[in-house]
Amino acid sequence: MTSPAARLELLHVGAAGLPTEQAAIGLLAAHAHWLDRPDFIRHIATSRSALDPEREIAVLDWPAALAALDTGGLPSSASERRMLRLAASLADQAEIRLGDAVTSLDYTTSRIFINAIAPHCRLPNVVETTLSS
Repeated sequence: MTSPAARLELLHVGAAGLPTEQAAIGLLAAHAHWLDRPDFIRHIATSRSALDPEREIAVLDWPAALAALDTGGLPSSASERRMLRLAASLADQAEIRLGDAVTSLDYTTSRIFINAIAPHCRLPNVVETTLSS
């Protein structure tokens, strides 16, 4: 799992059939901060699929990543921490106060967040229609 593209593909395979996990991985990918960091990717494990042993998958150890974030093992800005917590919340791995989290996002990170969740809410074009004006 050397290239970022291969890592992301394996995470998507690991999240297949889990819409909230797919949204979380999509959010991390779109944010383009966490998935290339060596101190973060050590929390990604690869294995063989239980349903198809020929297929490799990757999964993120959310509790370990959040523990590292909380103990200073993942130095980051407030915005970067917020996006990781939002992603973890989407994956049902963290509790956040959604109102506080989303109202403190800037325009760019708001678009990233909405784009990540819109397809899973059956709203594929909401961002282009709403935020572009």
